[in-house]
Amino acid sequence: MGWRQPRELRDASRMGIQSAVSAAATFVILQAFGLDERFVGIISAVLVVRPSIGSTLGAAKQRFAATIIGSLVGLLCLWVLPGGYGTVIALAVSMMAMNFIAGLWPEWQYGAVAAIAISLGSEQNSMDTAGARAISIGIGSLVGTLTALIAWPDPAKKRAERHLRRALEAVADRLEAILEATKGERSDTGDDARDGYHEAISHAREAADAVRIGSDDRLSKELRHTNRLYNSLLILKRLAGEGVQLDEEDEEFAKRVESTTELACRIVRDLSSDSDTSSDRLRELRDELRETRRCEVGDDEGERVIHRHALIFGLNELEDALAELLQAADESAKQDEGATQDEDDAEAKDAERGKTEEDAETRS
Repeated sequence: MGWRQPRELRDASRMGIQSAVSAAATFVILQAFGLDERFVGIISAVLVVRPSIGSTLGAAKQRFAATIIGSLVGLLCLWVLPGGYGTVIALAVSMMAMNFIAGLWPEWQYGAVAAIAISLGSEQNSMDTAGARAISIGIGSLVGTLTALIAWPDPAKKRAERHLRRALEAVADRLEAILEATKGERSDTGDDARDGYHEAISHAREAADAVRIGSDDRLSKELRHTNRLYNSLLILKRLAGEGVQLDEEDEEFAKRVESTTELACRIVRDLSSDSDTSSDRLRELRDELRETRRCEVGDDEGERVIHRHALIFGLNELEDALAELLQAADESAKQDEGATQDEDDAEAKDAERGKTEEDAETRS
């Protein structure tokens, strides 16, 4: 197991700190109110903590709903089964029912904690046990959610954007590796970059699904266009994997392909670092691609012509995907600028209103 990246260590440190704060705060609160069900409360406070604020809010909602379902399952078993509660049969039936439900709705699996707690009690205090555990779990979930909002918060939207930039970095790395393989400078086509892309895009999708505050379709568009951009590389990767190389007989064509690919790499890296990527650079890419097409067909026959057409097709897909991604990024930037401008205008109006009221008081 290799050494972790700084961002992974940061995420792990944040979750560790938030879990520690949640557990300690929940224990203090439950002890202050004299509640005995501290175990389930602390477990809820710790398990509700997620990598982002949005996913924590979703987990808190699921934990509380699962507790209600688990309590109902436990109480139902209490009423149906004869001979008192707390028996092996009652426990087995409760777990069978709860895990059957969890098999259909996995987010309710946590309800097994409440079901077990009631099944180990008695018929006389089952309602009190269910209520006490529900209160403790609710307090734990609330504390865990507040901790995620206060102690080192990480909004799901920002987390998704951060992982999206990592995915774009991996796209650029693999595109460079494919170009080097096509030139015969390396034997692989960027397997490490491939694994890095799939990991980053998976985390980006997970974080985007967890967005609860300020949710919109901009992230979905950028994720979709990034995935298309990566898929366009697979055509080029297939050619490199089949041993297609740009040799001296294709000198002009090879130079054009190399120039086009390097320019595409620069655009992707600009996007991954939030650098300003103007439409001029995209036009430059299109011009390079146009020149590449002009030297596409020659006197060659057979596989060489087929490979050239396939390579041009892959570059066209790459350019189309980049154009869509740039457009989506520009739309996001404009909306962010508009939101910032609205906030500035609101602050200016408040300041002007305050000055007007102050002048009125002075005149009076």
